[in-house]
Amino acid sequence: MPWKIEQGAAGCKGYAVIQENTGELIGCHPTKTAATAHMKALYANVTEKANPCWDGYEMIGWKTQNGKKVPNCVKSKKVFK
Repeated sequence: MPWKIEQGAAGCKGYAVIQENTGELIGCHPTKTAATAHMKALYANVTEKANPCWDGYEMIGWKTQNGKKVPNCVKSKKVFK
């Protein structure tokens, strides 16, 4: 569920946090800093709920692949015994 920030989106006079795949307005903020903080909280919530990566890998943000945002899974540096 990637999100993006748009200025002047319909229904928002400031900076809007929009869900990319549906175009749904998630929040409207007076500053870009506030919108960025909201978006970071959304991403943090998603990564805390579920690790979309295989065992031995961890999600480090998002990347664009074939025009879509997908989890960026990297080999975990944690050593399991």
